[in-house]
Amino acid sequence: MANIVHYVKYPNRRIYDKNASCYVPFSSIRKKIIEGNEIVILDNTTKEDVTREVLISIILEEGIAGNEIFSVELMKMIIKLYDNPLKDFYVNGLNQSQSFLTSLLSNFSNKEKSEK
Repeated sequence: MANIVHYVKYPNRRIYDKNASCYVPFSSIRKKIIEGNEIVILDNTTKEDVTREVLISIILEEGIAGNEIFSVELMKMIIKLYDNPLKDFYVNGLNQSQSFLTSLLSNFSNKEKSEK
């Protein structure tokens, strides 16, 4: 079972790791996700869950560093989905693709471990 790591986001964009009792950069959160941890990030002022917003920021930071995953065309398509009457159809397709990729990666990882 994955550990849940709790973070608090402050107005100055600093993020505090409640488990480790220290401020952390995006790279630390990224590492926790790669390790299989679940993360929850709450806004310090509103107590709202801002996990999605921080994850988007991490993806953007990786792209700036040259590790782009999403093409400009794909990002424009996603933006256009918000006003598309078939939005639910497209979102369902994206979710199915994500599930398929997760399964593939899991199978690959398990095969890699069994070969060691």
